[in-house]
Amino acid sequence: VFCSPAAHPKAIFESPRLQVMPDLYPLVPGHVLVTSKEHLPCLGAADAATMAELDEVVPEATAFVRDAYGVEPVGWENGVVGQTVFHAHLHLIPVDIHGGMLDELVADEASVEIHDWEAVAAHFREAGQYHYIKVHNRAWLVEGNGAMNWEGRRRLAIAAGLAPGGNLLKRPQGDADIAELAARYRGWAGSR
Repeated sequence: VFCSPAAHPKAIFESPRLQVMPDLYPLVPGHVLVTSKEHLPCLGAADAATMAELDEVVPEATAFVRDAYGVEPVGWENGVVGQTVFHAHLHLIPVDIHGGMLDELVADEASVEIHDWEAVAAHFREAGQYHYIKVHNRAWLVEGNGAMNWEGRRRLAIAAGLAPGGNLLKRPQGDADIAELAARYRGWAGSR
């Protein structure tokens, strides 16, 4: 879907290799995606230039969501495993799943705290799959079918007001929602 511009909402901003757009099926208002323009299976498969852009684009998109929606977004990427759209994309979702989640991620032996996108790429080269979770300024790689993956999904569902359960969590977004998100971005970008 991300390879066909007509199949997804218009990007609110972009870089040469990445685009930030409203999620077509947001969990909550303000849910955006950072997608690669090149068809990649996940962000861990990106080249060095794309990873360098991630270091610029993700903080800008995070700041926009935080400032415009009043909540630090959770970052989530299904690194090949658990994807429903088979194209690299990072979710930035303005929900509060914190209630102990940081402590649980730190305590979980299968969760690996990381500090950059190169760590994601190295893990992908070695293991072939991952889940990426970012809560505030800390990020982890968790097992594809491990406890923290499912706990993170459960907390996202609860925070978004969705029933926890099932594999697909989605709420359709209308044209008005997409336009409102784009307007918030223009206002936010214009005030900087």
